[in-house]
Amino acid sequence: GEIIASVPEFRGIPVEATGNPRADLLRPELRGFFREKTDKLTARYGRFILVNSNFAALNPVRSSKSLAPSRIPQAKLADYVQMVPTLDFWCFRENMFDHFRRMLPQLANAFPKHKVILRPHPDENPEIWLGITKNYPNVTIIRQGPIVPWLLAAEVVIHNGCTTGLEAFLLERPVICYSPITNADYGLELYDKVSDIAVNFVELRALIAHFLAGGRPQDLDGKKRALAAHHTASLEGPLACTRILDALERHMAENPLPVIDPATRKTALRQARWRGFISGKLLPFIPGDHKTSRSYRRHRFPDITCSQVNRHIERFSRTLGRFDGIKAESMSRNIFRIS
Repeated sequence: GEIIASVPEFRGIPVEATGNPRADLLRPELRGFFREKTDKLTARYGRFILVNSNFAALNPVRSSKSLAPSRIPQAKLADYVQMVPTLDFWCFRENMFDHFRRMLPQLANAFPKHKVILRPHPDENPEIWLGITKNYPNVTIIRQGPIVPWLLAAEVVIHNGCTTGLEAFLLERPVICYSPITNADYGLELYDKVSDIAVNFVELRALIAHFLAGGRPQDLDGKKRALAAHHTASLEGPLACTRILDALERHMAENPLPVIDPATRKTALRQARWRGFISGKLLPFIPGDHKTSRSYRRHRFPDITCSQVNRHIERFSRTLGRFDGIKAESMSRNIFRIS
């Protein structure tokens, strides 16, 4: 809200700090929703160290979209200098990526009795990680399933500038930001500062050993919690999803939607159908390395069945004591009516 209100074009339209339903899933009262999956991970992998990589732009599934400076032809480097973020930012991130690639084998050697699981960003190509760790039997590269059960099951979480740093903190898990290089202009304050910081591998190893022995993260006099609360609404009280619905109902009652003339509505519907045809029926079947390709879409957004949706609803009902009688029915592929 503060950022929106500071923009010169802001005209005073009310801004509701409702929070995000994604953060609802991290609250204590909803952690039971993930218990079954968390227990399965613990039974399968035992005590494990979780490393979350966040280098999708440097190591993308779509190789043609790589922003790694070392992979950009010299003749084209000038085209990237004026980018936002700048080429200097991508040099910094590529350097961090190199540190993480060196850190993973060190981690495997330092904790041979523990499983080390690396979860690449959904847009990352796992091949480079598989090549690095193929000779380390205690390292596994996995990116299946939602992240929250993995965070709950992990003994320690390691990241750099990744959303999972905040998620792990809100789940009250030991979380470390591995930061062997720093740049005041490029640090992600929220994700990094709610974590314990390790500036080299010696510190990282000591922190991991501390957590594996049952030690707790640094509290920093509540500064971490205050920082998280400043950036994440609805950590207490009504859930964000409830606040959103309440705000929508209130604003719709106070500000009736304008009546749209039939001609404008007809034109808008025609344009929407045309866009839907292009993006949904035409572009996915055009060969090539692009974001609308069928294979890339299925990689990013795997199919879900109606029975899976209903199982999720049942778990929410058991966890919160709400939603009795709510069911989903399939309308089309990956589209459901919940009523």
